[in-house]
Amino acid sequence: MQVLPIMPIEIPENFNPKYNKIAKIDLSDGSVKEFEIDYPEVYSDKNISQQLKMMSIIYNDKIDKFVISYPLSDDLYVTDFNQESSAILHPVN
Repeated sequence: MQVLPIMPIEIPENFNPKYNKIAKIDLSDGSVKEFEIDYPEVYSDKNISQQLKMMSIIYNDKIDKFVISYPLSDDLYVTDFNQESSAILHPVN
């Protein structure tokens, strides 16, 4: 599931939290592992509303990977979430 950032009560002027996190929850013991994901290039150096930062994610059991898309990107991305703290996104051609 996508994780939203913790917002401070008083938001600093240049506050720019990492919105792109995925939480992987182990249902057998309740443990949670978070992965940070970089935004596609189209999001660089732009002030974009939160709604346009939300990713869509689906699991494809045929390839045992997750397919991710973003509202402002024309690409689809594939990852297996096997890195320790970040997801490596591979564009699908």
